[in-house]
Amino acid sequence: LDTGEGDQKFLERVMALDPQNPQVHFRLAELYQERGQYVQADREYQQAIDAQPDFVAAYIGQGNAAMAMQLYGRAIDRYQEALRLQPGSRTVELKLAEAYVRDEQYDKAEPLLQDILKAQPSNTTALMLMGDLLLAQGDAEGAIERYQAAFRSNPTSEVQLKLARAYLEAGQLDEARKTYEDLVRRFPYRGEAYLGLGDVYRAQGNPERALKQYHEALRRTYDVAKKEDIAERILELDPNDITTRFKLASYYREQYKYDAAIRQYQEILAQDPDNVDALIGLGDCYVPKTKYDTALDYYQKALARLDSPERKLMVYDKIVSCEEQRAGPQGTLSQAGLEALWQRALIYHDRGEDAKAKADLQRIYDINPSFHADELVPLLTELGGEVQTPSETTESSEAEEAQTSPETTQPAGSEGTAPPSQ
Repeated sequence: LDTGEGDQKFLERVMALDPQNPQVHFRLAELYQERGQYVQADREYQQAIDAQPDFVAAYIGQGNAAMAMQLYGRAIDRYQEALRLQPGSRTVELKLAEAYVRDEQYDKAEPLLQDILKAQPSNTTALMLMGDLLLAQGDAEGAIERYQAAFRSNPTSEVQLKLARAYLEAGQLDEARKTYEDLVRRFPYRGEAYLGLGDVYRAQGNPERALKQYHEALRRTYDVAKKEDIAERILELDPNDITTRFKLASYYREQYKYDAAIRQYQEILAQDPDNVDALIGLGDCYVPKTKYDTALDYYQKALARLDSPERKLMVYDKIVSCEEQRAGPQGTLSQAGLEALWQRALIYHDRGEDAKAKADLQRIYDINPSFHADELVPLLTELGGEVQTPSETTESSEAEEAQTSPETTQPAGSEGTAPPSQ
């Protein structure tokens, strides 16, 4: 089967006709792998293995998926199984060696890499992995030698970055600076080059130039964990940089590190006690921690400092969402939630967004008709909402009362059940 992008439905149709076809499961797994859906990929690889237990490529695919998820123990197991089925495969040996290195099992990685390099002295991947191993063990000089050999064989930015880092770890600051500067010239989009150059300037005792490079690195980095690392370095050198502290808090929140984000917002408030965005950020952190009272308190503090109706509207949105989460799908909105709906409706009305205002007012009325009744009912009526008249209210109450009242005894001879005999 030769499938391109978007062929998932085709594969699923083939699978419906032939559910035990290992090639179909394998191709679907490869499709998931390309999309970064590693759990689904692993599942389909396993289906392929179940149908064909000696399917080497499926074991390798499972190992690759595990590596992408940083499940190195799982990757080692899968590569070992592939190597058992295909002994002597340099491709699988390299993958197994990398898994050992990433899992810090250096005693198992080293002999495997030595065997590969003995047979293939210029194998770039093996040289790089040996460099990684030596650098992790504190042998920066040995790592430099391996990286230099790898760079001569294959002068990529990845190898050069590793070489520059080894120079830095070895204390060869001039060589590290020259290598990083060359990287910046050759690959100006690589944030790691600016980060490394910043580390060199920092090691040389030049925090101003280090900060400049760190900011350049942050601009060119997209992975949130890496952005977190860069922002932390910036704040180590410039703790009063509130802009970067906000960015760091957002990186933490993106990774569900709410306590770390809270510390950043609190530090901002220590420097600027009336910072509304920090107050809102704290509320946003406490909602997913299900500390709704604390979140509400911070949102209300933010509201007290706001004049802009647009910004107030945004905070009222957050309060409504907070109280909805507190109530759950079957619960009733709290007084704080109703008040936020009311204030939001008033802003909508002032802005001429009457459909939105009507929706909020109707929601309030349906939950609690007496809430701000003197103002709610006239405004809701004006906007065309559904409001019960006094007679409708009386009839509704009487109907409910009749439904809930106990059965009364009917006179003898009337329709219905006769009274019990005395």
